[in-house]
Amino acid sequence: MMLEKQLRFVLTLLCCGHFHVQSSLGFEDGISRSRFPEGFLFGTSTSSYQEDIKLISSVGMNVYRFSISWARILPRIEPFVTIHHHDLPRELEEKYGGWLSPLIQCLDPLVFGEYPAEMRSILGSQLARFSPEEKSLIKGSIDFIGINNYGTLYAKDCSLSACPLGADHPIRGYVETTGVRDGIPIGDQTGVARFFVVPRGMEKIVDYIKIRYHNMPMYITENGYSSPPKPDVTMNDLLQDFKRIDYHKAYLAALLRAIR
Repeated sequence: MMLEKQLRFVLTLLCCGHFHVQSSLGFEDGISRSRFPEGFLFGTSTSSYQEDIKLISSVGMNVYRFSISWARILPRIEPFVTIHHHDLPRELEEKYGGWLSPLIQCLDPLVFGEYPAEMRSILGSQLARFSPEEKSLIKGSIDFIGINNYGTLYAKDCSLSACPLGADHPIRGYVETTGVRDGIPIGDQTGVARFFVVPRGMEKIVDYIKIRYHNMPMYITENGYSSPPKPDVTMNDLLQDFKRIDYHKAYLAALLRAIR
């Protein structure tokens, strides 16, 4: 009940913010935060939080309302929200230091509580160490694994072979990747230079994740096809999208093989 009241108070304040500003002179003097019940939330919303965040904080607000585009929330379909898509949540950046933090850097610690043996061997003392408390906190802390798969590349181990400058560094994993070997592409090209149509790559990555992480629930969170650019393309060409149909058929078949 208290939570319901708090939510109602916040919604009232958010929805009627302009009214409060315009008519505040009519209220009695001496209103302060201490006169409101414990847990009462003062909130606001803005479309330009980058400029207004200091102002929001300076006037004592402790709630910032934002919305997800309702056009993307479809009836009878469960929404699947991505929290991190090229921009890390600010709280994780400020509290942990972003991806440089050992608490959010790699999948293995979130499953096993420790970095892979290969990383520990290569990086040695440069790699952060987890305290027993941190290991307990992060081990088994994820519910599922999401996989983005658009294509597959050849990989060369640069710890054992000579590689171009840049690929032979820990930050690149001592690996060089390419989509072409002996002049032959690994698969049909798409509209993105580094993406090739390689359905067997889907099967291999799902098999690898399934075995390494003990069949943890996983979702294919991204997969798709873009056509290579063609001159003089017609509307009929766009509508007869056979390449995309073939792509999805092949990738779904590969996924089914991995599941079975």
